[in-house]
Amino acid sequence: MASQTRRVVAAVAADRADEYGGWLEGYAFEQVTDEPELLAAADESTAVVLLDRTFADEPAERLLDRIRERGIDRPVVRLAADAPDADGIAVRFTDTLVRPLDASTLVAAVDAAAALSDREVQKQEYVSLAATQAAMELDLSPAECASSEQYERLTDRISAVRDRADGSLDDVGDQLA
Repeated sequence: MASQTRRVVAAVAADRADEYGGWLEGYAFEQVTDEPELLAAADESTAVVLLDRTFADEPAERLLDRIRERGIDRPVVRLAADAPDADGIAVRFTDTLVRPLDASTLVAAVDAAAALSDREVQKQEYVSLAATQAAMELDLSPAECASSEQYERLTDRISAVRDRADGSLDDVGDQLA
């Protein structure tokens, strides 16, 4: 699918959008300026979403959640001013690129992300969510997990990813067990 559409949705500042769009020849480059526009533009025809960490008032991971909640399993590349922390958030993204970027780095990352299938993106999302769930279960008691809204949202996301994957994640779950 991604190789047929070659569409990049970029949630970045206007000056960066002009620069990045010029580098990504062969892609239909579309800049969005706010969260509703991002959520409307990111769909199954999207090859890759570029999501600047400083875009909108929401953290990039919440915007990623909103994209995934809509059932969009396309790659999302996070753009950040500095290297990702060891907090595990970066793992949820297909890739994280550190600004300033050069043309070859961005093009290589977009090409690699666009080549991923929905199933590969779903696997990455599932593994990331499962790792987060395991970490929470180590940090919290069973009672705390049962009463945690964050834990409930997490288990709902895991179920949603599994449902969308139509059983193709069964082998991943078996490997993680």
